Formats: sequence, C-alpha cells, structure tokens
Amino acid sequence: LVDFVFVLACLIQKYAFAPRYATHAQCLASFGASNPSKRLSSTELATAGFFHTGRADETVCGACFVGLRDWQPCDIDAEAVHAEFSGPGGCLYLTTRRILTSVLPLARKNLPPGKSTFDASASNVMKDRLAAIAKEMEISDNNRCWPIGNARALGYSDDVILLALWRLQTEESSKDGNWKIDPQGTTDLLKAILRVQESGLGDDDLPEIPGGSLEEASEFSEETSSESTEVAEELEAVLAGQNAPPQTHIPCLSQMLQWWAKTWLPRSIPSVTVTASSSPRSLLRRKANSTSV
Repeated sequence: LVDFVFVLACLIQKYAFAPRYATHAQCLASFGASNPSKRLSSTELATAGFFHTGRADETVCGACFVGLRDWQPCDIDAEAVHAEFSGPGGCLYLTTRRILTSVLPLARKNLPPGKSTFDASASNVMKDRLAAIAKEMEISDNNRCWPIGNARALGYSDDVILLALWRLQTEESSKDGNWKIDPQGTTDLLKAILRVQESGLGDDDLPEIPGGSLEEASEFSEETSSESTEVAEELEAVLAGQNAPPQTHIPCLSQMLQWWAKTWLPRSIPSVTVTASSSPRSLLRRKANSTSV
C-alpha cells in the first residue's frame, strides 16, 4: 500500500508539473547528443530524475524542481548529488525509485526487506492528499463538487482534472486530508487546468473553448459540431504534410486513484441510533411474531 501511494503520487506530481519529461525515456531524449557532465552519462542523469533544459549543462528534476548546473568532474553519483540538493524534505522521485529498486525485488524473492527507506510521516501526507482528491472526485448523490462537475461538463477528462487538483493542493501547500476545493471555485480549477496544459499536457478530447459560462460552452459545442465535418478533411490534409508533435498520454491516473480509494481507504460506517424499537431484543421479538403469523 505504501509503495503504491508513493508511485501514484510521484506519477501525478511529474505529470502535473512536467508532463513532457514524466518518463525515463522522455528525460533521456531531452539530452539528445549533448552530455552536460564529463563523468556522468545522459543515461545516469536521466535515471537520477533529471532532464536537460537545453541551456548549457543545466538539468532539472520534474518531481522536486531542483535545478543543477556547473557539473564538476568530482560529481560521479547523480543520485547522490540530487539527494544533496533536493532539500530537507527529499525528492519524491528518489524515494519512489529507492522503494522500487529495493523493497519490491526483495518481496519477489521472498526475502526479508531491509530497513525502511521512507518516512512514515511523508507516506501519511501523500495518502491524505490522494484521499482528499479521491473524495472530491467521487460521483455520488451525497457528494457533488460543482467545480469538478462544471469541468466535466466542459469536456475535460478526469485525468486532467486530477492533475489540476493536485496542482491546487501544491500551490496552497495543503497537507490536510480534509482539503476541499471551494464550491464556488470553478474559475480556480479551470485556471489550474490551463496551467497543466501550458506545461505541456493537452486534453485531446476537448477543443479550445473561449472563456464563458456553461451555456456559452454548450452553444460553442453545437456550432463546432455542425462545422466538424467540413473542417475534418482540411485538418487531415494539413496534418498529413506536417510532423505533428508527440502527444503526452496519461497512464489512466484517475482510474488508479479511484481503484486505490475504493480498495484501501476505510469507509465511514453510518451511525445508527439505538432505540427501544431497534434494540436486539425487540428485533428478535418482531422476527418471531412474523414467523408465527
């Protein structure tokens, strides 16, 4: 459970802030033919969580946002340098990597794991943050989050909404499991969605809609649907002659979050007020009377 919490939180963190460099392959591709360090290869830097910004030897981590440059010949361990400059809270990517490379292989071999490499308090913070978002995104009659409902009505996918909620949490420095989005905070959520998209993640399910109310959005969708057949052929002709930029695909983060919340989060049991009519003795007497009849 703790391993999954860290992995899921790390994925959400990287896709919410640096989706273009969320995977190891994307980080490795950012270096190209350049090699920022004389002693470290681009593979070692990418494995340590860094991607190349394209400026000299500057590298950045997409999880903790630490940027390093002026690499020295004495820097022979990229992960150690990363951990040294990631701050007192550590880097979520490094913590996740240590868990995946140490605890899980031992579990596969049925060997007793060594000393825990993660902080219990950090695990609780991640669990509370994910639980708060899962509760906000839950669709039920008792829990209706209007900002999320409005974003869904505009056509945004649950994955993009999840990343936007994570960004709102991070920007508000919220570590409380009782975090809730403002019921009137549709504008804040939509702005967070735009920030997610501007960082390199697009929502293929929705065309760009000008700002306005839900009524304007519905009118816009009706107008675009009538013109879609005419524009589709033109777009296909244009894209056929151009190299379209690679799209960033999200690995079903909202589905993983919903599965985790339903499987592992404790469910609140509704309190039942015990009265004279609902006591065990009265229930047994009522059942006996019904059977005798």
